[in-house]
Amino acid sequence: MTLSLRYLAIFLVVLGLANQDAHGCAFNFKKHEVKPALDQNDQPVESPAKNFVAEDPNETTSRFVRNNYMCQVGDNPSLRPPEADDKKYSSIQFGFAHLDNDDRLDLIQGFMTEARNEYDVRSTLDYKLHMSSGEWTGPPVKALLARKMLVQDFNRDGKDDVVLLSTGNHKPPLKGLKNTILLSGQSGYTYSNLPGGSYLSHGGAAGDLDQDGDIDVVVANGTNKTVQLLVNSGSGKFKAMTFLNKHQHRADEHLYTAEVWDLDADGFLDIVLASSNGVGMVIFWGERSEKDRPVFSKKQRFKPEVFADRLPLDMAFGDFDGDGFDEMATIDTRGRPNRYRGWGIVLVDFDGTRNPVAKSVYDEDPGQNYHWHGWIDACDVNKNGLIDLSAQILGVAEKRLYPNVGKIEWINTGTDQWTQRVINRDELIPTKPDQFQSKESVKYEPKRETRIKSGPTNPSFISRQVPTKEVCKYAIRKNDWNKKEPLWVEEAKSRGLSIAFCERAIEQL
Repeated sequence: MTLSLRYLAIFLVVLGLANQDAHGCAFNFKKHEVKPALDQNDQPVESPAKNFVAEDPNETTSRFVRNNYMCQVGDNPSLRPPEADDKKYSSIQFGFAHLDNDDRLDLIQGFMTEARNEYDVRSTLDYKLHMSSGEWTGPPVKALLARKMLVQDFNRDGKDDVVLLSTGNHKPPLKGLKNTILLSGQSGYTYSNLPGGSYLSHGGAAGDLDQDGDIDVVVANGTNKTVQLLVNSGSGKFKAMTFLNKHQHRADEHLYTAEVWDLDADGFLDIVLASSNGVGMVIFWGERSEKDRPVFSKKQRFKPEVFADRLPLDMAFGDFDGDGFDEMATIDTRGRPNRYRGWGIVLVDFDGTRNPVAKSVYDEDPGQNYHWHGWIDACDVNKNGLIDLSAQILGVAEKRLYPNVGKIEWINTGTDQWTQRVINRDELIPTKPDQFQSKESVKYEPKRETRIKSGPTNPSFISRQVPTKEVCKYAIRKNDWNKKEPLWVEEAKSRGLSIAFCERAIEQL
């Protein structure tokens, strides 16, 4: 195949992805539909190890499901229930899932008080379920600091189930909690504890790790220095196994973050774990396995220079550079002594091999600690065939530079320098009056925040009539953060604005 024909083929594939029903999702996913193996007469074959195995292992992951649901929410803000922006709710502890029969997304949400020492919450709380069909009629969903919620079909009935990984109380002494599962059944949902004991479970992921068709779970207990596998023996029944014990951790290693994905494109899911303290990542490459006996390679450490002072918080996956292989995108924040200060976006390229290469494509340092965000998703937000990154900001935002932010997008420019777009909550205009929409996402083009456009004859001017005055005003009030020049100048630069923009906004305050 000539080079030009190859590029044409890649273009047609990208064009097809851009026009899927999901309208901007990095992947097209609706319900959990897995196909059984067929015999020569096209009849289902019962096989203990290979029945109902997805053709693409990535489709079995909780990351795949979350990515698609979040891209749909990004395309259609009416999927965000208005009360989800109440400041009593957390911006981290939430998960979208289908929990009833109306084919519309529902939302599970925790509370901001859980991660505050001053409140000293030690008992589980009734998490809020925002149901598209009305009130939640299932069992109470009790958790405490459930930072990661894993949505997948854990019992093969075609319905969403949810694993809640709970860190437990935030203020020392830390005791940890048992993790839980909201599991669908013929008579409705049940809510019960998972095996494995009580830990400070900070991260985790789900996927078919042993290629038997059942969705297994990885649990990262960072502070406890253990990593567990919950192997699904069928129907959502799990057996806990120790994957890494304390003695298999380095002294400065706390594996807080976990995801599973087929990184090297060999058909088997791999496990990637990330630590604070500049330790970087640990990768375990998936191998061919027997039922309920997942097999992985020995650990491979990955510590690029860009992670020297960073804590990777979340990973998303997609073919960001259009080479036919998935890359891993991470969002991180600065570690000690700069606690949770800003965020960086890093792309890790595998090219179908086990030799990752990392490069930073965006970095923001607000000069203030505790200005961070924990989640990203891979979505084509501009509908141009390039996969970008997006983050929905629910509950209490607490972004000092962006106090009313509803969504942040990192735009793939096709270069090594991405741009950031911040969209306020009042700019997220629903496409229809009702707050919930079908999973068949409608086309949506959000109202963009003000940007400065430059050109040879018009070097800078304010576009539209949505000046971000509150950003300038806040920055001016805190201009002692930066001794070299006022912070509002730095903020203007970081958002692609001119200094004149903030000066004009000040005049109008």
